[in-house]
Amino acid sequence: MMRNIYLLSMSATVLLSGCSVNTGTRGNDSSEQKIIPVKVMSVQRSATAASVSYIGTISESFALSLSFSGMGVVEQVLVSEGQAVSKGQTLATLNTATAQSAYQAAQATLRQAQDAYDRLATLHEGGSISDIKFVEVETGLQQAKSMLTVAERSLNDCRLTAPRSGVIARRSIEPGTNAAPGVPAFTLITVDRVDAKIAVPENEIGDVSLHQEAIIEATALAGERFTGTVETKGVSAHPLTHTYKVKIRINNTADAKSLLPGMVCKVWLQQPEKSAGTVIPARIVQIAPDGQRFVWLANGDTARRRFIKTGALNDDGVTVNDGLNDGDRLIIEGYQKVSEGMKINIIN
Repeated sequence: MMRNIYLLSMSATVLLSGCSVNTGTRGNDSSEQKIIPVKVMSVQRSATAASVSYIGTISESFALSLSFSGMGVVEQVLVSEGQAVSKGQTLATLNTATAQSAYQAAQATLRQAQDAYDRLATLHEGGSISDIKFVEVETGLQQAKSMLTVAERSLNDCRLTAPRSGVIARRSIEPGTNAAPGVPAFTLITVDRVDAKIAVPENEIGDVSLHQEAIIEATALAGERFTGTVETKGVSAHPLTHTYKVKIRINNTADAKSLLPGMVCKVWLQQPEKSAGTVIPARIVQIAPDGQRFVWLANGDTARRRFIKTGALNDDGVTVNDGLNDGDRLIIEGYQKVSEGMKINIIN
């Protein structure tokens, strides 16, 4: 009997001792929590205009294909590629032998018809010839005048002139070649004003407006910069790239005629102040499983997740259009190690 009481007493002691040890172990685990060292930056929304950059090409603002109105053999070509020409200047001529002969024949026919009309007019007034006969003579005179007009036009068509001032961008004829209506002989362009053409992604086209200011930097001109404004804005996206064409007009004034068609350029579109947002490092923007973008903020000594809406990328980072406020402390280092509600230690 005493032996059984002793064994029960020992068992109870062991059980109580075990419970005491386990309870103490759990208490030590709950008191330990990892604190992540982080660096932060204070959010300050820009009050000045922002800019977004694109790569584009320079093109002429006006181009016209010139061709002869009649057929013939080219006799003279008076201009070369790259040459500046004035309105009305002769660019090339055709052999005029055939046209000149036709013009002289038309002149002779007109003189003959005019002489017959003058003689018969007096007789008609005196009643010596019938009205029908006189009408035939009068009709012959009008036909002769029309033939001379056509012959004169054909002779003039042997000379190709510039319809406006500009620069010869392309010359497609040489002396001795055959010319025909509609076959290009020259391409005339104007370079006093040129265009920079860029492709704007669909998520940024809403920030582009007509007459918006732009800065253009020409790669081939050692980084020389020009100013321009948005002239046209596309309304139909490219089916593959989903970009819209935007054309910036640049005044290529007399003291800066250095931008030429085909040059590669960099274009900065100046955004209005109302669309200027907060620019943050692109590397700190995280993507949630549902596709939303977020960043980590320091709320006292605790990490908190904040969902944001991003805009365009530029040389300084990514623009945040919504989700951040002035004074928010953005975690820029150590953000990979934090989670919602985790304790943090802000270091300099």
